[in-house]
Amino acid sequence: MTFGVADLCKLVEEETDKQYKPKDMRTLIRKLAREGKVDREIVPGNKSRYDWSGPKDPEVLRIVKAVKAGGIEAGRKEALDSLKERNAAKRAAAKAAKEKAAAESTDDDVEELDDEDEE
Repeated sequence: MTFGVADLCKLVEEETDKQYKPKDMRTLIRKLAREGKVDREIVPGNKSRYDWSGPKDPEVLRIVKAVKAGGIEAGRKEALDSLKERNAAKRAAAKAAKEKAAAESTDDDVEELDDEDEE
């Protein structure tokens, strides 16, 4: 019998009275793995199941501790802030491109007027 992410979600719900989706839990586990707190190789395409010996497994205890410390909520906030920054950068780039295009078209109009004056 294995102890997976769904079981981990149930355990966390019992301990915190908050319900988390397995997707949110896996996101937190990947973050912890990048920090070296969970033994998991984080590479694109790694779809192997998370598997622990049970609720007393040291990694499970670290994950539960991270959830209780607000790890999932912090991850959500970081992702939202990152998305906001990327969107702001895209808007700024689009605005700069629009202003540049407008300035270039104004320059072309001035050059055409200058050509007409010379004739």
